[in-house]
Amino acid sequence: MSAKHAVLGWLVRRPAYPYELADRLQERLGPTWAINSGQLSQLIRTLEREGLIEPVAENTSSGRDRNVFEITAAGEREFERWWTEEELQPVRLTRRPLLVKLALAPPEQLHRAVAQVEAYAQECVDRINEIMRSREQVPIDGVQVRADHVLLRLSLSADVFQLEGELRWARHAQEAISLLLQREATWPSPKIGDRGRSASQGARDELFGRMASRHLQAPPSQGS
Repeated sequence: MSAKHAVLGWLVRRPAYPYELADRLQERLGPTWAINSGQLSQLIRTLEREGLIEPVAENTSSGRDRNVFEITAAGEREFERWWTEEELQPVRLTRRPLLVKLALAPPEQLHRAVAQVEAYAQECVDRINEIMRSREQVPIDGVQVRADHVLLRLSLSADVFQLEGELRWARHAQEAISLLLQREATWPSPKIGDRGRSASQGARDELFGRMASRHLQAPPSQGS
């Protein structure tokens, strides 16, 4: 689901100010759907340019937004098309930038890779705890259960499950790298000519040497 259809889905209910849209989406779907003002402005302009929404009123007493937007007939058709489409979206595998670093790091840089994986794992733990606290603050008790509360908890649970998967991957990565550091391993080289290999290896060593030098010269971060 894109932010485009999330906005159209809310405007199907009733017109809204742009800042109200941002608040309501995060309120209904959780922090994953937080949209900053720049992203929201760009999205509103795109939807208006495509004829899916239009401004219908002005609020001169508001310093943040002047226009109230409502969905157009074309916007309703687009939302209905998206809502009723039968073809399931394919499952998308995550492309982790950290994994690229691990795959391309030379053997002598693996110890630095371990530190980055550990930091990533800790960030996963912190985010899981943060979202779980938010989920527990959404009440589902009482004689009459609010549907929006149940669905918000469902959305927050999805975020937790995804982060738990990332945490499991990070811990598995720590084990794999530790294995490479503790045991002798072979590092196959590309099958190119000796002359080309020599030049390529020299450039590679120079690059990682500069990277290591900048790392050692970098000032310590605050709080370290």
